[in-house]
Formats: sequence, structure tokens, C-alpha cells
Amino acid sequence: GIKAQISWFPLLHELLPSLLQRVQPPVGADIVIAGSWNGFAFKRIGLPLVVVVHHCSFDADLRPYKSAFQHLYHRLLAEPREVRSLHAADAVVAVSRYVAHHLRQKLGTDGVEVIHNWVDTDLFRPQPQEARGDRPFRLLFVGKLSRLKGGDLLAPLMRRLGVGFELCFTAEPQDCKKMNLPANMIPIGKLSEQGMVQAYQSCDALLLPSRAEGFGYAALEAMACGKPVIASNNTALPEIVQ
Repeated sequence: GIKAQISWFPLLHELLPSLLQRVQPPVGADIVIAGSWNGFAFKRIGLPLVVVVHHCSFDADLRPYKSAFQHLYHRLLAEPREVRSLHAADAVVAVSRYVAHHLRQKLGTDGVEVIHNWVDTDLFRPQPQEARGDRPFRLLFVGKLSRLKGGDLLAPLMRRLGVGFELCFTAEPQDCKKMNLPANMIPIGKLSEQGMVQAYQSCDALLLPSRAEGFGYAALEAMACGKPVIASNNTALPEIVQ
């Protein structure tokens, strides 16, 4: 009994939310659901606003793992807008208990509902896998090679694990040429959705040494494909794995 219409906006609108304030909601809309960084821009008289918080970008514990630009962008632009969105919202949803706890502890936001993200288990599903034979144990890393995602930990880890293990990771081969990566790290490029499914299905385990996850979609997708997850014991990851 619910009809949803999804609207996407150019990245410019994130920098200039005044553009979003001019957008007219679809005719007959009963409720608006928006992200937390610009949710306030969708507030309309007589139309309830639900704001969804996906990340904890403003957690002070994450500062050592951000670039100077990221820190300034979050601190000066994104954080004031998120606070404004939370005040404008008729209801606030967090995608994990970790995010909800962060909102209560750091921003004093009460009444946060937790609704975990969803995965399409018709698409992300187990597949019979060929016997390993003599090949190395195959790990998979999904994400940017940023310190926030634990990308700096991958090379030392793989050097320590040695030739009995290999790590396939989502980066373009040409972007890795100047990196001092061990031979058991294999860049597989940016994958389509179907390509991601195949990568999960063909690995032996997902490696997710992230320092911060508001949810941790890669963990959920890997588990939907029947794969074990080796993850950092922090933020939302234990919650999602359990």
C-alpha cells in the first residue's frame, strides 16, 4: 500500500541546498524521506519529514583518519546542516544502533528509530564454489583505499600472511602502479553490481579492517552470499556481523 518515488539530484545541490528548497514535492505526496546532510531543505508545510542518518562523520574519534579537507568540509558545512535537519525532522531514523547511540550521545537527539539497511537476497545469494585445490585462500576488500576504511592496513597484512593468501580489492590497476604493494594483492577495478555479486561469490572471506562504518554494507552483502566476514571490532561492524 506504499508507493515510493525516488528523486536524485546533482552533487551541486549538496553544496547549495537552497536549490533543493525550490524543488516541488511530487503531486499527492504524503511524506518526505531525506538524508541528514540536506534534509532540512525538504521541509514543507503540512508534509511530514523523516530524516535518515547513515554515518557518524562528525565523531571526534575519526579525526586522525580524515584529510584536512574532509575535516573542514564535515566541520564547517555538513555538521551544521545535519543538526539543522535533525531539528526540522518530524522523525529521525538511524541505520544502526551505533549511529543512534552517536546521535544521542554527541548531539542529544532523542527518539531515534533504528531501521537497518536492506540487501536484495535474490541478487546477493550463495553460489556453489569450486574446490580450492592448491590456490591461495582468497580474501576480498570492497571500498576505497582510505585510512578510514583501513586501506593502509592491507599491504602490511598481506605481507604478513604471505603466499598462502591473496587479496582481491576494488581499485583500478593503473592507480596502484606507484604503490608498493605485495604480489598477493590483486586490484580488480571498479565493479558493476553483478560484478560485485560475483566477487563475493568467488572469494573465501571478506576482509573489512575499517576504522568506521555507520552500517557496513559490504559485510551484509558478503554474508548474504554465504561468506564469512573478518572485520574490525568497532562502530557498527560487530552489530551487522552479529
